[in-house]
Amino acid sequence: MLIFTKRTSFWTQIQQTINNENSQEKFDKYSILVSLAFTSLFATLLLTLFVCLRRTFKYVYSPRLKYAKRDTSIPPMKKSLFGWIEPLWNVRVEDCLYDIGADATIFLLFSRFCRDLFGVLAFFCCIILIPINVIASNESDSTSNATNAYAKLSFQNVSGKWTVAHIVLGYFMNGVVLAFLFKYYRIVSRIQQRYYRSAAYQNNISTRSLLVADIPSSLRSLKGLAAVAAHLKKSDRPIYYHICHAINNLPGLVKKYNNAVYALEAVFAKYFKDPKQIPEVRPVHTIKHGLFNYEKVDAIDYYNSKIENYALRVNIARESLEENRFEQYGFLTYNSSFTSHQIARMNSKALGAAIHRCPQPEDMLWDNLSLPRSSRAFNRIMGNLLFIALLVAWIPENALFAIFIANLWNLGNVWPWFSRQLNVHSGFWSIVQGIISPALTSLLFTLLEVVLRRISSFQGSLTKSARERRVLNKLYVIFTFDNFIIYTVLSVIWRVIALIIAKTEQEGNFAEGLTIFKTSEPVPWLVTAFVGFSSFWIMYIAHSFTSFLFQMAQPISLTIRIIKKRFFSPTPRDIFEWTSPQKFFYSSSLNKVLFFFTVAICYACVSPLVLLFAVATFCSNYMAQKYNLMYISETSAESGGRFWRPVVNRILFGLELANVILFLCIWARGGLTRAFCLIPTFAFVIFFKIYCAICLDPKAHFIIEDPYSSVEDSLNHVESEICFGHPSTYTPLMVPLIREDARSLLHLVYSGKTEAVGKPKDEVSSEDDSDEELAKHEEKLTMVDYVDLNNMDTAKEQFERRQSKMLNKSLSRSYTKHHGHKPKYANPIMNEEDLALGQSLTHVSDSTALEPVMTTSTYAAPMNSNDFGKNQKL
Repeated sequence: MLIFTKRTSFWTQIQQTINNENSQEKFDKYSILVSLAFTSLFATLLLTLFVCLRRTFKYVYSPRLKYAKRDTSIPPMKKSLFGWIEPLWNVRVEDCLYDIGADATIFLLFSRFCRDLFGVLAFFCCIILIPINVIASNESDSTSNATNAYAKLSFQNVSGKWTVAHIVLGYFMNGVVLAFLFKYYRIVSRIQQRYYRSAAYQNNISTRSLLVADIPSSLRSLKGLAAVAAHLKKSDRPIYYHICHAINNLPGLVKKYNNAVYALEAVFAKYFKDPKQIPEVRPVHTIKHGLFNYEKVDAIDYYNSKIENYALRVNIARESLEENRFEQYGFLTYNSSFTSHQIARMNSKALGAAIHRCPQPEDMLWDNLSLPRSSRAFNRIMGNLLFIALLVAWIPENALFAIFIANLWNLGNVWPWFSRQLNVHSGFWSIVQGIISPALTSLLFTLLEVVLRRISSFQGSLTKSARERRVLNKLYVIFTFDNFIIYTVLSVIWRVIALIIAKTEQEGNFAEGLTIFKTSEPVPWLVTAFVGFSSFWIMYIAHSFTSFLFQMAQPISLTIRIIKKRFFSPTPRDIFEWTSPQKFFYSSSLNKVLFFFTVAICYACVSPLVLLFAVATFCSNYMAQKYNLMYISETSAESGGRFWRPVVNRILFGLELANVILFLCIWARGGLTRAFCLIPTFAFVIFFKIYCAICLDPKAHFIIEDPYSSVEDSLNHVESEICFGHPSTYTPLMVPLIREDARSLLHLVYSGKTEAVGKPKDEVSSEDDSDEELAKHEEKLTMVDYVDLNNMDTAKEQFERRQSKMLNKSLSRSYTKHHGHKPKYANPIMNEEDLALGQSLTHVSDSTALEPVMTTSTYAAPMNSNDFGKNQKL
């Protein structure tokens, strides 16, 4: 009897809580106010932190400006507290194309598109729809929301003739979005054509080349590559052919060598932390030979021997590259970028090989290029299955968040004690719902992004930019499906289940509880849940306002660098990395903006109050990202803005989803006849997508003929024969970096090659003599590089200059080794006889595989795009 009594009071509490809708709506209203107050306070704190520390920590807040070119279009910031505002206000995004790149420029244009679009929508929708919603709510028969100001501002109580205004605004919304999208599509097309015709792009050999991937085994030779080139539609004769050799374990050896260099630099940094008072005991390293067996050895000698061992193995592997088999990918270089673009546009395959526009070398995922096509196809299928499993597994977490975390009032429905707490301490729990819920959601989304990036890498993307586009696609699907649509559906399911239970408890029969389906319809439930859920998205969007300012303030990066510099012993290489621009990844930033776009556009005609928060969010996003890409970060791998088309597709999908939601809302409140008036809006979006695919996409992704602008002159000669290859085949091996003020003491502890070029220990008369002797043999010293930490600006410039010089020497030595001389000009590697033979190879079976052709031009020094664009003249 006691158990039955408790059960009865439990469900009675549920029924009372469900019926008490005014308390829940009052709770939601307070949560929104608390979320807004917290967001404003936290944003003010971040902005104050940024303004006060910006001038002191320039290596954190403006590393790009510190090493920018003199003719840069990015203006310097004034030293005043608010000197950063003027450049952000005056500088146009389009003018920064040659400094920040096409990807960054188009990303900022998309951010500006969202800001301008929702500024217009918020103005008209709020001015027109909010008064109509208030008047319709006052005239409605609903009494539960009569005193709820938040419900009056939304579509919740609108019905009948008042829905005509929402239909008209629905057409207006579609027209404005498509008009803005058409305008910015043309701007992006002009930006990409400017980028393609720039000197930096035209003078880069990779832009004049094609990547030939998945070459059949019978065509993996220079002649086979010539046969592929001969079968390309409208193909000019390539001036250069190159098919890569297998590199085997060379990247692993280079990585182990680099790790040994990093370890030795860490030992030097700790040992010479104070050069005026170095420790008496040399640093030691512990080697583990078993579970309880350890051996301590001298750390400097240990890592020095590892460096010499790996350096020897790397050099042997590089010397034997020509003995390895040919890889399944190669490159064709033409006279101009226009030619390569036109051939890539006309051809996708030739003789079984895939034809791609050649990406930048730093953008390539070389390991995936070596994967067979069958392996990549299998990995793609398995990756999609893993993604689907993740998509399904993410639903329970969303169920918990959507039902209980996003709306704590639902938790009170099943927990009587918590329901009493909500009534007694509603202010405190409003704060919890307004702050904790969006914060936990953002944390889970961050972890999700890491998992999806690993899945996309496993699927075999050929470039980093293609991998980021795959991550963007997967993130948007999960965010839109699980975190937006499922959120709403789960809320409806929970409300229906709670009503059935309450009805069953009241009538004493489960069959009677199911009668609620006879008196109610699912569409009104869905509309009510969707409109009521807007309070959560208002809080979520409000919290995102601070996330964009968080990128400007850089509190985590600043804290970590201060702690490491003060309490640890950073190496000179670590300090160089700290003072360099950060790498910017577009997948997460684009997905966040696209998700906010989808949420805001879906609520534009249903709950116009969301638009006000969306405008503030997009304004802060544009300001923060503009500062970030102009002064802090740089593109990790430039793709020329190829993510624009996926972004447009998701904008159109979000618009269609908004049309579906508005259709259901009109159906529930105004009848099916009025809802059918919205059918043409779906056709408008589909026709616009077809128009983009036919007329606009080719202008955005390939160089087109323009009577008012011409491409650069043809590539007739190259100063050195350059080809593509894995960076491990040509990048100079690193040398350990050490502080400049410790160079006179290095010979006392370092037993490497420095003893052979410096004075013996017993001949060193003074510190000055040691410095003079080391300076005399500085050019011969190849194992250690010195860095003056007291003048980091000069030190970094000298370091980068030496790195470029070492690269040029490496390329020159490699060419001389394989050709016997250093020519002034390099000729195409295929002569007329070889080309004719290659063109005659139309059908070659696997049983008659071509033998590799070993000519004097088979190997050439691999290409580095950055140094080529800066130092080589065409």
